[in-house]
Amino acid sequence: MTHGNLFIGKMHFFVVFTYLVVHGLCWVSEKCFLYEDYVDFGSVTACPKSNLTGHCQNISNVIMDLFRVPSKVEALCLDFVKGSSVQSKSLSRFKNLQYLGIFGEMPDILPGAFKNLSRLQTLFFDCLRPSTFSLSSEVLSDLQNLRTLIIITCKVSKMGVDVFRGLMKLEQLIITDNTDDFSELLCRLTLVSSTLKELTVEIPKTTLGHPKCTFTNGTSFVVKQFSFEHINLNFLHVTVLDKTALKYFQKLSSLAIGWKEFNALRAEMKKVDFLLLTSMHSLHQLESVCKAASKLLTTRLTVSFFDITDYFLPNLENCSMLLHFEIRSVNFQHESLNFTLIGALRNLITLTVVEWKVSEKHIKNILALCENQQVIATKLHSVFIISSKIRNISCKQFSCLRELEDLTWRNSEIEYIEDFSFTNNVFVKFLDLSWNKISNLTAYTFFGLLNLETLLLTHNHLIVLEELTFMHLKSIKDLQLGLFQYQSIESSHVQINLSFIFGIFPENLTYLYMKSGIRPIILILGKDSKPIADLHLHVIGQSVTFHDCEGPLFESLAQLTVETDRMLCGQSFPARFLKSLKHLEITLQHKTTQMDLTDLNQLVHLKSLVLKNVDLSLQPSLNVIFHNLSSLEFLRFSSCWIPLLDNDLSRDLQSLKLLYLNIDNAYSVTESFLEPLHNLRYLVMENPLLHCSCENVWMTEWAKYQQHVQVFLSWCSVEKLPCKSADETKLLSKYVQDHCVLDVEFLFFVCSLVGILFFMLVVLLHQLAGEYLLVFFHIARGWLEEATRANKGGHYSFDVFVSYCGRDERWVVDELLPNLEQRGPPFLRLCLHSRDFQPGKAIVENITDSLYRSRYTLCLVSRNYLRSNWCSVEMRLATYRLLAEHKDILVLVFLETIPSDLISVHHRLARLMKTKTYIDWPQDPAQRNAFWDKLWTKLAPEPAT
Repeated sequence: MTHGNLFIGKMHFFVVFTYLVVHGLCWVSEKCFLYEDYVDFGSVTACPKSNLTGHCQNISNVIMDLFRVPSKVEALCLDFVKGSSVQSKSLSRFKNLQYLGIFGEMPDILPGAFKNLSRLQTLFFDCLRPSTFSLSSEVLSDLQNLRTLIIITCKVSKMGVDVFRGLMKLEQLIITDNTDDFSELLCRLTLVSSTLKELTVEIPKTTLGHPKCTFTNGTSFVVKQFSFEHINLNFLHVTVLDKTALKYFQKLSSLAIGWKEFNALRAEMKKVDFLLLTSMHSLHQLESVCKAASKLLTTRLTVSFFDITDYFLPNLENCSMLLHFEIRSVNFQHESLNFTLIGALRNLITLTVVEWKVSEKHIKNILALCENQQVIATKLHSVFIISSKIRNISCKQFSCLRELEDLTWRNSEIEYIEDFSFTNNVFVKFLDLSWNKISNLTAYTFFGLLNLETLLLTHNHLIVLEELTFMHLKSIKDLQLGLFQYQSIESSHVQINLSFIFGIFPENLTYLYMKSGIRPIILILGKDSKPIADLHLHVIGQSVTFHDCEGPLFESLAQLTVETDRMLCGQSFPARFLKSLKHLEITLQHKTTQMDLTDLNQLVHLKSLVLKNVDLSLQPSLNVIFHNLSSLEFLRFSSCWIPLLDNDLSRDLQSLKLLYLNIDNAYSVTESFLEPLHNLRYLVMENPLLHCSCENVWMTEWAKYQQHVQVFLSWCSVEKLPCKSADETKLLSKYVQDHCVLDVEFLFFVCSLVGILFFMLVVLLHQLAGEYLLVFFHIARGWLEEATRANKGGHYSFDVFVSYCGRDERWVVDELLPNLEQRGPPFLRLCLHSRDFQPGKAIVENITDSLYRSRYTLCLVSRNYLRSNWCSVEMRLATYRLLAEHKDILVLVFLETIPSDLISVHHRLARLMKTKTYIDWPQDPAQRNAFWDKLWTKLAPEPAT
């Protein structure tokens, strides 16, 4: 380690130590993300909400990694790394814990690991992959009040045979097992507590054999009859070795199994409430299923067919006791089932038909539920149909279903709905007709649906909406319209008049969705519309134009979601009309779109703002977009571009509680950005990528040691925070170690922070800061000479000090000198380091003397210049003089085009470009005379008066 790096390491230690002494230890662990129940972090973590929830990742040592997690946490999810363990009493301080999830590479859980967790109600193990995870009853016996145990993808058969014995109050056990023999699980279930009420077992692949149970001491025992209140068994692929394997389950709440395997086992079963049978091949089998279901007192039946080749109308009289019936098809190339057979199911409440595509010759008989049948299926409350080859809906399908409440008919080929089809369905509250081919809707399509609350028509190509199409929907709350499309390509836009299709706008409507695809959409709101409380409007189109924005409907809008490339009221962004808007989400369809979002700063009541796929670097007034948003509490950038986060953006966001950053480019965050965010509680940085810059170092220190904000770095630790340099991506911590040195501003900060260690500070300054003190000496001397020069009438040795990289000297000799020094009168005197520096002087002293003895400083900026350390020193000293003298003495000339992301890394140059005009060296020779005229005029001394 170099002497300089050693000093930096020492200074880092003393800074951190003093900070902790002054502010106290931070309670936030960098491996844990803590949040409260009012915050929705569904996209970040699946850990359940509680008054205080913690999700910790990359856990290897529970005590150390959770040291700063507060003991009052109520839900805790732990993602372990391979080779970790949970030691005795390592979780004992979390006495309020009610939920504990253990995920990833399963740790070695030692006895006593769950000591003192007397309030724990739910324990969740997820091995993520088949695992030989070991668990003994001695470990779980400490959880005397555990109510729910969930084990996912762990080999229960590899655990102790008495693993569940110690759970004296267990009520719910859920297992997704990978055991090769189901009998291994039966042995362990025999020793479970009698308090168990619900057992759910799902095994992807296993065998059903005769159980042979023995304790660890070799003593054998027999499997008992299971009388739990709810038993759910799901076998995806099972091999039956013992036909009596399920005799221990006399009463099953649900059983999912193949038809062949069910036939082998059913003799031993007494009752199955819900029966799901797969791999059926013939409609003839339905009659056998109904007979078996009748004997088992089944009320809910699901059958899944494969490769049906017959057309048969089975007798379903034995299924008359069914309340719920679902029929599925795996292969689409089969003959059809005539659904008039449903007439036999007199007690049916719900009917589900999934993936059933019928042949053309039988289509007229399909799903004519009420044709020539006046009293069938009158108790049906819910009908759910997916992928049936029906083109028209008419009253014959549903006229007899007078108690129908929910109707879903999706993913079919419905093209037309006859008028008055739903006249007799006045109790329907939910109607889903999405993913069909409906194109025309009339004023009587939905006649009679007075109680309808939800209507879904998405993914239909709507061509014609007659006047007052939705007039009869008096109770509608959620209306989602399909893709508006016109047959003529001459129609350049889609126009929707809400007064035309509604008449009187529904007073209970809370969500309205409409889409025009790749075409512009014009939405006429109506001047006479009434204000609607809590209305959410969701519009998708190539451009979205609102009319009647001054009306009460638009002004009362509470939530607006737009997916477009342009949103207008008249010719401007509609923010000034949205006086009540609290939630806004804008998604640009193309990131290169330049929609001016400046007027967002007029939404003074906004609570949440989401921007997706927006390139904020294209905004003409990025520095003022978020001004005045003093009520904003949630701000999310998703797949956005933004070069720099500074306090121009955050100035007025004092109410912000959650900031979500998903930024596609490398960016920088200034320390001043977070200063106005007094109420910030959560900062989520998904896939963070900062610029490799020493000015971003503060971010890592802040994330580690501040006490008030939860920082989530999308599954990477602070030490592994990536950064982007000009040619590669690396770790920011490594970049800091290799490139960052102590600068003057940081030195002043350290001096004020560790003033109590004055003696040590003086010693350290003597070791390293001599060069900087010399710089200050020359700056002070320059100021003194400037003051003296002003008193004596002013005299400079040179007109221009030229700051350039040695690799650009050929341009200086061939272009600069002939066009400035040899042009006159008056003739300019240029100061070049290769020609005019005094031999024997220190470089910093030469630079300072020459800079203050020249009237102007000319910086020739190129890629070589940005890579030069001495050029960086020259620009730094020139800016110090600029700040001290308050004169226009600094001129920037760019010799080549430099990308903005490369300039943004050099923040001193980037700030100068914002405040000073710079000149580009023209690549076109015809423009170079004008360039030299402009530059010579700027640098030439004023004529004497």
